[in-house]
Amino acid sequence: MAAETDRPRIAGAAGGVGTTTIASALHGEDSRIYRGGAPVEILVCRSTMHSIGNAQRALAAVSHDQPPPVLAVVEDIPGSSSSHVKTRLRMTEGVVTAIVTVPFVADWRSLDDPLTVATELLRPGTDIPRSWRGFVSAMRHLVDEVAPLLSAMRPPEPGRVPIHPTPVPAGRPDRY
Repeated sequence: MAAETDRPRIAGAAGGVGTTTIASALHGEDSRIYRGGAPVEILVCRSTMHSIGNAQRALAAVSHDQPPPVLAVVEDIPGSSSSHVKTRLRMTEGVVTAIVTVPFVADWRSLDDPLTVATELLRPGTDIPRSWRGFVSAMRHLVDEVAPLLSAMRPPEPGRVPIHPTPVPAGRPDRY
């Protein structure tokens, strides 16, 4: 389970949206194409109306027992977020933890082994070429957004009881 290992589960709204690349970069669990009800911390789609529609249908099938996932929107061409795409994404904001745009990287196309490169990009001390900096920044943003989801789902440490304050009902401060 991802919460126990701090590895986010990453699934795509469809095939070919960049799920495996993002899972490699984040050292996450590649869940392939999302299946309704399955646990997922990051859902991936492309920056097209069709792909975002697929993501919206997948989000409707996410279990209500888990926090909403982060939506990673992979640009399929530079600056591909049209006004229609932005509007559709705004409609999605209320059902996801966050939306992170992953910029187009032309260099992916010229690599023999892009997944190995993706795996190395977030290692400390890695020299990041200028053309990859937007991608690395987006991966760091995904890490920041998904970390609270993973810690919320982590079981309590043995011997430690989680403390939840008892809410005081409005208008009745003397009664619980």
